[in-house]
Amino acid sequence: MQYYRVIGAAIVVISLLSTPAMAGHIAVKKDEIKFALGMRKNMGSYIRLSGILTDVLRSLKTEYSKMPSAADNAVTRQAEDMLNEAGLAASQDDFEGSFAILNKATDLILGAIDKFNSQN
Repeated sequence: MQYYRVIGAAIVVISLLSTPAMAGHIAVKKDEIKFALGMRKNMGSYIRLSGILTDVLRSLKTEYSKMPSAADNAVTRQAEDMLNEAGLAASQDDFEGSFAILNKATDLILGAIDKFNSQN
Protein backbone atom coordinates (compact mmCIF):
# COMPACT_ATOMS: atom_id res chain seq x y z
CA MET A 1 0.00 0.00 0.00
CA GLN A 2 2.98 2.30 0.44
CA TYR A 3 3.47 2.30 -3.32
CA TYR A 4 0.24 4.28 -3.64
CA ARG A 5 1.74 6.97 -1.44
CA VAL A 6 4.95 6.95 -3.43
CA ILE A 7 3.09 7.17 -6.72
CA GLY A 8 0.88 9.94 -5.35
CA ALA A 9 3.92 11.85 -4.16
CA ALA A 10 5.59 11.35 -7.52
CA ILE A 11 2.59 12.83 -9.31
CA VAL A 12 2.64 15.88 -7.05
CA VAL A 13 6.38 16.35 -7.55
CA ILE A 14 6.07 16.00 -11.30
CA SER A 15 3.40 18.65 -11.45
CA LEU A 16 5.59 21.02 -9.44
CA LEU A 17 8.93 20.43 -11.15
CA SER A 18 8.21 20.91 -14.78
CA THR A 19 6.44 24.11 -15.55
CA PRO A 20 4.29 24.21 -18.67
CA ALA A 21 6.30 24.95 -21.78
CA MET A 22 6.12 28.60 -22.69
CA ALA A 23 6.56 29.69 -26.27
CA GLY A 24 10.12 28.85 -27.16
CA HIS A 25 11.40 28.12 -23.65
CA ILE A 26 11.35 25.08 -21.39
CA ALA A 27 11.81 25.76 -17.66
CA VAL A 28 13.08 22.92 -15.49
CA LYS A 29 14.19 22.90 -11.85
CA LYS A 30 17.49 21.10 -12.33
CA ASP A 31 18.34 21.11 -8.64
CA GLU A 32 15.26 18.99 -7.91
CA ILE A 33 16.29 16.49 -10.58
CA LYS A 34 19.82 16.32 -9.20
CA PHE A 35 18.39 15.78 -5.72
CA ALA A 36 16.24 12.91 -7.02
CA LEU A 37 19.33 11.38 -8.64
CA GLY A 38 21.07 11.38 -5.26
CA MET A 39 18.24 9.71 -3.36
CA ARG A 40 18.53 6.21 -1.94
CA LYS A 41 18.24 3.77 -4.82
CA ASN A 42 14.99 1.86 -4.42
CA MET A 43 11.65 1.47 -6.21
CA GLY A 44 10.14 4.63 -4.71
CA SER A 45 13.08 6.77 -5.77
CA TYR A 46 13.08 5.16 -9.21
CA ILE A 47 9.37 5.98 -9.65
CA ARG A 48 9.93 9.57 -8.58
CA LEU A 49 12.91 10.21 -10.83
CA SER A 50 11.47 8.33 -13.79
CA GLY A 51 8.25 10.31 -13.52
CA ILE A 52 10.10 13.61 -13.37
CA LEU A 53 12.21 12.76 -16.43
CA THR A 54 9.19 11.50 -18.35
CA ASP A 55 7.35 14.76 -17.69
CA VAL A 56 10.34 16.90 -18.67
CA LEU A 57 10.83 14.82 -21.82
CA ARG A 58 7.16 15.33 -22.66
CA SER A 59 7.66 19.10 -22.44
CA LEU A 60 10.68 18.83 -24.73
CA LYS A 61 8.76 16.72 -27.23
CA THR A 62 5.91 19.24 -27.20
CA GLU A 63 8.28 22.03 -28.16
CA TYR A 64 10.05 19.87 -30.74
CA SER A 65 6.69 19.03 -32.34
CA LYS A 66 6.29 22.70 -33.21
CA MET A 67 9.44 22.55 -35.34
CA PRO A 68 10.33 18.92 -35.98
CA SER A 69 13.72 17.83 -37.23
CA ALA A 70 15.40 14.46 -37.55
CA ALA A 71 18.06 15.30 -34.93
CA ASP A 72 15.46 16.38 -32.37
CA ASN A 73 13.40 13.24 -32.90
CA ALA A 74 16.52 11.07 -32.54
CA VAL A 75 17.31 12.66 -29.17
CA THR A 76 13.80 12.10 -27.82
CA ARG A 77 13.73 8.50 -29.11
CA GLN A 78 17.10 7.81 -27.49
CA ALA A 79 15.91 9.32 -24.19
CA GLU A 80 12.71 7.24 -24.30
CA ASP A 81 14.75 4.11 -24.97
CA MET A 82 16.96 4.90 -21.99
CA LEU A 83 13.94 5.43 -19.72
CA ASN A 84 12.53 2.08 -20.87
CA GLU A 85 15.88 0.38 -20.24
CA ALA A 86 16.00 1.90 -16.74
CA GLY A 87 12.50 0.61 -16.11
CA LEU A 88 13.55 -2.89 -17.09
CA ALA A 89 16.52 -2.74 -14.73
CA ALA A 90 14.30 -1.46 -11.90
CA SER A 91 11.79 -4.24 -12.50
CA GLN A 92 14.63 -6.70 -11.96
CA ASP A 93 15.60 -4.95 -8.69
CA ASP A 94 18.80 -3.59 -10.24
CA PHE A 95 18.42 -0.08 -8.88
CA GLU A 96 22.12 0.76 -9.19
CA GLY A 97 21.96 -0.04 -12.90
CA SER A 98 18.64 1.72 -13.27
CA PHE A 99 19.95 4.92 -11.69
CA ALA A 100 23.09 4.78 -13.83
CA ILE A 101 20.88 4.71 -16.91
CA LEU A 102 18.63 7.45 -15.52
CA ASN A 103 21.71 9.59 -14.88
CA LYS A 104 22.69 9.26 -18.56
CA ALA A 105 19.12 10.00 -19.61
CA THR A 106 19.11 13.08 -17.39
CA ASP A 107 22.28 14.38 -19.05
CA LEU A 108 20.79 13.75 -22.50
CA ILE A 109 17.44 15.39 -21.74
CA LEU A 110 18.84 18.41 -19.87
CA GLY A 111 21.48 18.90 -22.58
CA ALA A 112 18.77 18.92 -25.23
CA ILE A 113 16.72 21.39 -23.20
CA ASP A 114 19.74 23.67 -22.73
CA LYS A 115 20.41 23.54 -26.45
CA PHE A 116 16.76 24.24 -27.26
CA ASN A 117 16.57 27.16 -24.84
CA SER A 118 19.80 28.71 -26.16
CA GLN A 119 18.43 28.65 -29.70
CA ASN A 120 15.23 30.44 -28.74
